[in-house]
Amino acid sequence: MLEAITWTHYFSAMAICLPLYYLGVAVYYYPKEIRGLLSGNSIRFSPLGLQENQKSQTSTEINRVDLYEELETTVAELNRILRKAGTTTAKEQLFQLLHQLLSNHPGLRDPAFRNAITNFLSEHIPKTNRIPIIDSDLDSLWET
Repeated sequence: MLEAITWTHYFSAMAICLPLYYLGVAVYYYPKEIRGLLSGNSIRFSPLGLQENQKSQTSTEINRVDLYEELETTVAELNRILRKAGTTTAKEQLFQLLHQLLSNHPGLRDPAFRNAITNFLSEHIPKTNRIPIIDSDLDSLWET
């Protein structure tokens, strides 16, 4: 019986069956996306249920990602201020600039971010500005 099926018949059947199979899979697993596609909306495909998991992501996780981005931009700004100030800027002026910058980022008052910024400053201020600093100087930056 199988000798009666030629390769042409086999490939013709596959050309018809495979698209129907994958269409069935798409309809079963991506019904919302297909409806959106048919209505003309641009969409991103994700498996059924994954969208709900992404929507249920807590706001703290989203805020945490935003805080990391804010930390990166703050460190870049601090680095820019330290380079710009150079060795000619007085300690009081430098700390006033740093205090102004840090007061614009209240989300970074979390102890982990605060320690990261304090460690960055304690390492880079003596290198770039040749100003001796102590921990109380850095703690004064966080006072409002």
